[in-house]
Amino acid sequence: MTNRFIYLCLALLAMLKTTTYAQQALPSASEAFAQGDYAEVARYYQGQIAESNTPTSDMLYNLGVCYTQMEHLPEAILAYERALYLEPTHQLARHNLGLLYKQIKGGMGDGRGLMTRWADRLCYQFTIQTWATIALATFALMLLALGSFLISRVLTRKKIFFYSSSLLGLLCLVANACILRQWYYHKMSQSQAIVQQGQQLMSTPEAEAVAIAELHEGTPIGILTTKETASEVRLPDGRIGWIANTSFTRILPIKQ
Repeated sequence: MTNRFIYLCLALLAMLKTTTYAQQALPSASEAFAQGDYAEVARYYQGQIAESNTPTSDMLYNLGVCYTQMEHLPEAILAYERALYLEPTHQLARHNLGLLYKQIKGGMGDGRGLMTRWADRLCYQFTIQTWATIALATFALMLLALGSFLISRVLTRKKIFFYSSSLLGLLCLVANACILRQWYYHKMSQSQAIVQQGQQLMSTPEAEAVAIAELHEGTPIGILTTKETASEVRLPDGRIGWIANTSFTRILPIKQ
């Protein structure tokens, strides 16, 4: 059984969900949040995540809310990214994450433009399973409409069946595109990490390497290869270089 508690964060209502075991500690955590003791609430959710065999997206989202209030940008971004890995359709986490990426110094962000964010809002309205159901249903209806178009002898009906099959085919393509997009980003997030401290992106892992870019806290990176002390990474703008392994935290595993 779960309970949800509503908190104000970034002009949004944050829904806090915990397990029955956690209900005994929730009143004190809720009181601490109301008093602005976000560090105490963050410790509470850190403990819940550490003790849980299956951390939930809401636990991680609530932790992200606390870090946001504490202005701990890298930790908040990491918590939201992990929440979205578990539940890609978590709209509050996605919205807050987008706001935080805009705060990264240097304007690096997550490299997503206006059209990309619009596409994400569409794709993550439903889960992959729901999109798959929509794709199958529209495909079946498209075939039915197309068959009716072929056998119909009345011109008006043929037009209706033709346009209906075209529209259903378009919806089927959109559903499949959303499935592929969600699958791609879910796969990509398995090798993603968040920069925890300012670091220069170097051309090679050697000491004589040349600096390529200045990375700031909270910058998302993709891990390409990993060596003993450094990793080759890709930035959101496509640039590739090397940074120290101690300067970033991977999104996975969630419990570290």
